[in-house]
Amino acid sequence: MLDTNVFIYANIKTFPEHELCLKRLQEKLMSEELIAVNLIVAAESFHILSRLLSPEEAKYRVEGLLGSRRTHFLQVTEDALKGAMSLSVEKGIRINDAIIGSSMKQNNVGTILTTNEKDFKKLEWVEIENPLRT
Repeated sequence: MLDTNVFIYANIKTFPEHELCLKRLQEKLMSEELIAVNLIVAAESFHILSRLLSPEEAKYRVEGLLGSRRTHFLQVTEDALKGAMSLSVEKGIRINDAIIGSSMKQNNVGTILTTNEKDFKKLEWVEIENPLRT
């Protein structure tokens, strides 16, 4: 699973995390492994890139990610949302991260590419791959 922060860092050259996140994302896209994304990652990415670049450029970049043959879009179901709300309450995880974690569990996705270890380490089924810790 790709988390929003890695996609944002990979797209904005002025961020100090840019090079490491871009390199790891490119490696993932070149591998045989599919990269999972969901509605939360796409929407957050569009919102943030719209502010940092322009809405048109954000749309272009997010559509590029979604249209890649190396990307698999995970649906966020009602069950995933209910599970996410429970995770948010029980583990103190922000709802968007809880939705990502819940949809990962529902779709048997075990690893997330993220720099946000704080929230995802609370989820036993999630293995964190942090491109900043190479």
